[in-house]
Amino acid sequence: MDERHRLSERLPDTFPLHIVSDADGSVICGVAPSRGASESELQAAEKVLNRHYPFELRELLAFTNGWPDAGAGLDILGTKGVGIRPGIPGYPSTYPETTWGLARESLEVMFDEAQNMLTEQLEIDDCIPVTASPVTGDFHFIVSEAPGRDISGRVYAFEQGTLEPVGSVSDLIVQIIDTVKNL
Repeated sequence: MDERHRLSERLPDTFPLHIVSDADGSVICGVAPSRGASESELQAAEKVLNRHYPFELRELLAFTNGWPDAGAGLDILGTKGVGIRPGIPGYPSTYPETTWGLARESLEVMFDEAQNMLTEQLEIDDCIPVTASPVTGDFHFIVSEAPGRDISGRVYAFEQGTLEPVGSVSDLIVQIIDTVKNL
């Protein structure tokens, strides 16, 4: 029994298990995306962030309020756990609520190491984590909207110590799907 199956038995509402068969009939177990965030959940998270979600990220969260193991080793982060940090550096104390905290911790490391790679000077709070890898610490973030900011709404990947532009939230989702299809 894999970890996802154990989680679905312990927390069926948080980690629903769905059964998928591939072309040869083999059964694949996976975690389904969480239900979409309500308007009140979105507003509460925005209040904690002291920022509005960019439009595309808001739309994604309204569709799925987080998706553990969405593919390519990444969790798509939801509104749960926004502002919560892990108790032990590098290890969230609960899952998935503090996966956001792990992403935020990785974002702080990135700001120390690679912030000069961005085309505009940003504050760390201008960046909102979108995905996180609990295994590698890699993550994606989106730049919050602000008047006169050229890179508002753009998604960046911080993977293996390098910062790369991804494009939009839609581009990120397509990238995750393509990675999964090529596994």
